[in-house]
Amino acid sequence: MNRKKGDACKTSQVDVLLKADGSVLKAWREDVYVIPDSVGGDTTGVQIPFTVYNAGNRVEGKFDLSTKRFTAGSSNEA
Repeated sequence: MNRKKGDACKTSQVDVLLKADGSVLKAWREDVYVIPDSVGGDTTGVQIPFTVYNAGNRVEGKFDLSTKRFTAGSSNEA
């Protein structure tokens, strides 16, 4: 039960804007904190609801749907 706190809870999220045809129009990556609200649940399994807090450092870039990889820089928009 080595609970993490502070920057150990920091990760990043990627927001991807798709065109109607399913191709990527734009993408952004931003640092976030993922903080569990509680730990528990009924006897069917463990449930851990959480809240995501934006932490800044938002960067626009490209997102490759086939590899699920974000690259900072210009957007996919042509």
